[in-house]
Amino acid sequence: MKLREQRFELLNHLYSKNSVLPELPFHNETLSYKVSSEIVLDPVKKVRDLGVMVSSDLTWSGHIGSMVSNARSKLSWIFSV
Repeated sequence: MKLREQRFELLNHLYSKNSVLPELPFHNETLSYKVSSEIVLDPVKKVRDLGVMVSSDLTWSGHIGSMVSNARSKLSWIFSV
């Protein structure tokens, strides 16, 4: 089975802003990931997986905001008819 490497996304979990991770010697290696010789993944702020949007700080605020916005638009369409 061949994987489509262009579709991969890298999400680094940031559990604390006061983390000691930037002080570690291998910190720069966690900022990107080399999949193949020509494809390098850079970290993203949020990833959609199985219909759920998760951010790098492990909050669901982006997903909840998206669902609320979608519900409001459908509700306004229903009330306009």
